[in-house]
Amino acid sequence: MKHVLDNAVWNALNTGNSNLSKGDGHVKFFDKEVSPFVGMQEISNENFRTLLASCDETRRFNIFVDQEIIIPNDWKIIYKSKVLQMVCTQSIKKTSSLNNIVPLTQKNVAEMVALTQLTHPGPFEKETILFGHYEGIFADQQLAAMAGQRMFPEPYAEISAVCTRPDFRNKGLAIRLMQSQIRRMQSIAVIPFLHVLSENITAIKLYEKLDFERRKEFIVYTMESIL
Repeated sequence: MKHVLDNAVWNALNTGNSNLSKGDGHVKFFDKEVSPFVGMQEISNENFRTLLASCDETRRFNIFVDQEIIIPNDWKIIYKSKVLQMVCTQSIKKTSSLNNIVPLTQKNVAEMVALTQLTHPGPFEKETILFGHYEGIFADQQLAAMAGQRMFPEPYAEISAVCTRPDFRNKGLAIRLMQSQIRRMQSIAVIPFLHVLSENITAIKLYEKLDFERRKEFIVYTMESIL
């Protein structure tokens, strides 16, 4: 039997993120203003055709797979990358001060999108906040750092959009935000996990210091429908 995280997007769309799910019993995806990720019960040409049929305009999707696949000709591959999936199974022990961490709401979306466009932590759209639990740290009257929860394939929850403005780096802001996310998740018996580019050794080492363990490497294809 496959592990829940072997098909995290599909399982998230069927459990913790079912309220944001579109599609059918074989292919599910998020609205393009929420997230580009798509999940399939099985990787097949038929399911790629089903996904294409759902597009009434050209649209990009990201799909996670654990090995190279052949994308049908109805899709154009924009790029592909390798990401490492990491899981935190250790109870959080000591946390830094969380006093100036604040919840982020719809009124903060413009700043959140601007910060992610500056730092490129991964896809972040104007409705990505609907995943919930985003938090930030403000300094000099601007959003200096943020982190939140994205996919929720129960009982796991993904920490995502961890980013810091370049002029506020090396101050431990990302660590504090991640500790806050980990503590919240573990308080409700949810297991934190995350994805990081396999080449981002600096970030991987940071996550390992927070007791995240390397679980599995995935390939992420970014593809665009050809209509």
